[in-house]
Amino acid sequence: MRFIRAIVVVLVLLAACGDDDASTTTTTAAGTSTTAGDDATTTTDGATSTTAGNVAPASIDLDDLTLYLEPADLSYRMTLQFHFVAEAISGTQQVDGGKILDPLHFELTGRAEGDATGPQCFAFHDLPGFIDPYATFLNEGGMLMGEASLLAEGIESNGRDVDRYGVTMANIDPTDDAGSEVDELTEAYIDIDQEGRFVVRLVLIGRGRSDLLTGQPSLVGDIDYSLDFSEFGTITELQAPEGC
Repeated sequence: MRFIRAIVVVLVLLAACGDDDASTTTTTAAGTSTTAGDDATTTTDGATSTTAGNVAPASIDLDDLTLYLEPADLSYRMTLQFHFVAEAISGTQQVDGGKILDPLHFELTGRAEGDATGPQCFAFHDLPGFIDPYATFLNEGGMLMGEASLLAEGIESNGRDVDRYGVTMANIDPTDDAGSEVDELTEAYIDIDQEGRFVVRLVLIGRGRSDLLTGQPSLVGDIDYSLDFSEFGTITELQAPEGC
């Protein structure tokens, strides 16, 4: 989830230029699912949930790279909103895009503006090495690490049934570029799809810094970050952020 690093790289580039007894086992990137009769059990890197009863794991490992894989065979929309405010200084980052299956098409367009960064629009999908929004913003978990505990089970988020896990400062990697700018979290969580075990939403609210948007690496302000994946299997149009 290297959202700051990804945008910094872009701005630098811009500046420079049937049977009851039968059992079926299915293995996917998210884990292995075994169905026997009416019961189903899903195992992902040691965490087990019984999908028939929607029993969620009590915790998840945010270092488990399978959490950050793009869901297979699903179109989706992705939006990102990041807002930084400190006294009279403010800045915003906004990204819109997603994936359409038929014909297969990825798009991801961003806009950044702030006291240090004037209004700029850029296309992530035109960059060398761009694969998909999950790979860009959830790359190897980015600044997330460690165990996250279950907050709520089987709730609705972005049109999906998810399990919500709390994110604390213990889950923020201080050695990561983005993580090093987070000083305090007042509300933070990650929503994991119950069926596919992929990320549906990530929210971080608290205090921190944004050198990119303010040009002042030590200036502390309020941060409000939300990364959303939605419209799974239904999206037919991708659009750039307003003003791009």
